[in-house]
Amino acid sequence: MVLQFGGMSSLCKARITAQSPCRFATSAFLKNSRPTGGSGSTLEAVAEPPQDLNTTPQPATAKPSEALPPGNPPHVGGGAEGEGPTEQARMYISLGLIGVLGLVITAGILLLVYQRDQERRRMEFSKLADDRTQAVQLVANGCVEALNAMADLYASSERVDPEEFRHFATRSMQRHPETVYLAWLPRVSHAQRQAIERLPARINRGFRIQQLDTNGHLVTAETRAEYFPVFYIEPFWENRMLRGLDHYQEAPRRTAMDLARDTATTVATPWIRLAQRETETAADFGVFLYQAVYTNRLPAETTEQRRKNLAGFLTAVVTVEGLVRRALPAGALKNVEVFLADESSEDGTPLVIHFTPTGWNIQQQSLEDLKRLRRGNIVWEGAVDLAGRPWTVLCYPTRQFMASYRSYSLWGILVAGLLFTGFLVNYQRVIMQRTSYVEKLVTQRTRELKEEIASRARLEEELQRERDLFHTLLDNLPDRIYFKDTQSRFLRINRALANLFGLKHPREAVGKSDFDFFTLEHARPAFEDEQEIIRTGQPLIGRVELETLPDGKQCWAHTTKMPFRDKNGRIIGTFGISRDITSLREMTEQLKKANADLQRSHEELKAAQMQLIQAEKMQSVGRLAAGVAHEVKNPLAILGMGLDYLASSVDMNDPTIRGVVEDMRQSIRRADNIILGLLDFSKPRDLELKPVNLNEIIQQALALTKHEQVGALVHVQTHLAPDLPLIRGDAHKLSQVFVNLFLNACQAMENGGTLTVRTHVRELNAEEVRLETGSREALRFHAGQPVLEALVDDTGPGIPPDKLSRIFEPFFTTKPTGQGTGLGLTVSRQIMEWHGGRMQVFNRPEGGARAQIWFPIENQENLSPTAPAAEETPSATDSP
Repeated sequence: MVLQFGGMSSLCKARITAQSPCRFATSAFLKNSRPTGGSGSTLEAVAEPPQDLNTTPQPATAKPSEALPPGNPPHVGGGAEGEGPTEQARMYISLGLIGVLGLVITAGILLLVYQRDQERRRMEFSKLADDRTQAVQLVANGCVEALNAMADLYASSERVDPEEFRHFATRSMQRHPETVYLAWLPRVSHAQRQAIERLPARINRGFRIQQLDTNGHLVTAETRAEYFPVFYIEPFWENRMLRGLDHYQEAPRRTAMDLARDTATTVATPWIRLAQRETETAADFGVFLYQAVYTNRLPAETTEQRRKNLAGFLTAVVTVEGLVRRALPAGALKNVEVFLADESSEDGTPLVIHFTPTGWNIQQQSLEDLKRLRRGNIVWEGAVDLAGRPWTVLCYPTRQFMASYRSYSLWGILVAGLLFTGFLVNYQRVIMQRTSYVEKLVTQRTRELKEEIASRARLEEELQRERDLFHTLLDNLPDRIYFKDTQSRFLRINRALANLFGLKHPREAVGKSDFDFFTLEHARPAFEDEQEIIRTGQPLIGRVELETLPDGKQCWAHTTKMPFRDKNGRIIGTFGISRDITSLREMTEQLKKANADLQRSHEELKAAQMQLIQAEKMQSVGRLAAGVAHEVKNPLAILGMGLDYLASSVDMNDPTIRGVVEDMRQSIRRADNIILGLLDFSKPRDLELKPVNLNEIIQQALALTKHEQVGALVHVQTHLAPDLPLIRGDAHKLSQVFVNLFLNACQAMENGGTLTVRTHVRELNAEEVRLETGSREALRFHAGQPVLEALVDDTGPGIPPDKLSRIFEPFFTTKPTGQGTGLGLTVSRQIMEWHGGRMQVFNRPEGGARAQIWFPIENQENLSPTAPAAEETPSATDSP
């Protein structure tokens, strides 16, 4: 302990000298210090002159600049090390007691002031609520007094006529506008009913005693012993529909009327709903006040006498809303919310109406529920008596009332108490903490120094581990990684890139560039890319490029380059990673080729399958057609011979007979043509294949159809390529194909036109040979294959688009009935498929139809390398 204070003496001296407010606490600490050994005392240590802390070896002490941080006053303390926790606990207990004491005193003062304010506010509100309740009571008493005045009128008069009743009632309602109407209800026995209904009829037609049905409609009253109908009512015009209404019908009013009769006092009903609406309001509820009137000059002292001598009732209807609004205008409800409840309803459920400065509403909860919900608020509870029926009144203060009585003294007391308590606690804390600051400072700095040394050791270890991981990654990663400066010179490369460059160690590449390892064609674009990255900061990601080394070795690489930034975000170079994808690219190309071969095989297999299905269909149709043709051809020949015999036996000079005979012969010929077509369609595939010249077959077909060309005024143009390669085919069958096409073209051009025939050799493209889904045609061609192509074009109207897909169906034709069998194109396409070729028909964009025919070329040596010269062969049937 002596050594500790000896080492800290200059520190304490300097601190006490620099901050005079701390001198008292430090001196107190030094006086109470108890050295455990050695020479010298703490007082002597203080008396020593200041020493330079840097000259005194303090292995466990921080730097002098950090020994006393600004803003932290020194805490001087002493005692043995074992007394540290006791002093600290004593300090916390003392501070806690002072704080608790201050808070308790503040809370007590707050409670006293709050109770005084609450009591004053409660007294003010009670007076305000009592005034409002008394106002309502005065208005209620006025309504009863008005009804009593009407009773006095009846008691002082032998008979009250309508004018007298109207005059007296009008004046009374002017004084009490909360009254809806006043009415006289005479007592009418069943024997008097007809007389009383006839008597007013001379004055006001339509009077009858009525009652309310279950739907609230007025209907003729049922037969009862006695009635109390409305006889006089004011105001009359607004309430004329109520004349004759028997009040004695309904139970609530009947109970009140019986009580008024027996007690000779004014009696009020419970709240009754006066109007039927979807949404209830306070204006819909009111009370009926009943005052019994007895026959003059007859005794009414006992209950029996009153029941016997009853003459009728005076009634006044008062709405709850009107009564309260009369007593409490909008200004009176500014500071008070009034809840008015009638707890004497027939079903025992109280009805509560809430009155506020802005309006009123019906509450769907009882008073007990309301009190529970507003528990803790100021409440005043009272009652209003209306003709012996009490109404419960609950009054609550509004926000305006609470705001007007808001006191800010509580906040002032709270703030002052907290500030004073905080000052005391802080003052005590400063005094007590100064006693322990000095002795804890050395221990704290020593511990921090040890922690810093341990932390630095851990950081060095982690940093070394990170370096090892980084070097391991660079040296073993197969991808090529590099770092470059702003001049695109290598700063660091990994071993994979060094192996590519043929270097023994990656350090050999430092300071060099791509120009030292790659050809100029590759190094120049790479340098420009890196300079662009340095200039813009935009990375280059996922570029595939071909790298060429000076020895001529080439490889494909997938390269990503990024800007290299320092800790301040400034670009100081580039770095990147490059992956050799040469083998991957070769595998991709092989995979693409294999996929293409697989797709082509799949398409060929699918086409062959479709061809087989179509062949089976055609074979079935062919057998059917052959049977039909065989059965029909013999009878048709007999008909022809019979027609020739008949023609030789009649007078052929007669035009009528000659016309009939010619029509029959044409019909027989047409039937014969159909049979020939069926036979062609049904013939088995017996071809006489031999090398043939397609141009010669076309010329023969044109010669066979020359008659039709002349008759249809068709001009023929031929562009036949010379030296066409020979194809293997049946000349007769192929001639039949072109004859069918030429005849169809001539028939399509009814008003003349041009028939153009072309032949040439060309290579197919991928779009032409693509096999669409659902195609019936077997695919025998592929992209790049040379074919011999024949095109037959006409200038007719073309084929309707909706029928274009059906032209190869058997027996389908676009010609009128009697002008075709519908088998020509079907047979022609079948012949082309037998020859391994392809035929399709489509409309040309410029108008007309085109038939396209492909023949495979078996021997490539027969192809002519030069473009075919166009040879135009004018037809002998050119139109003039």
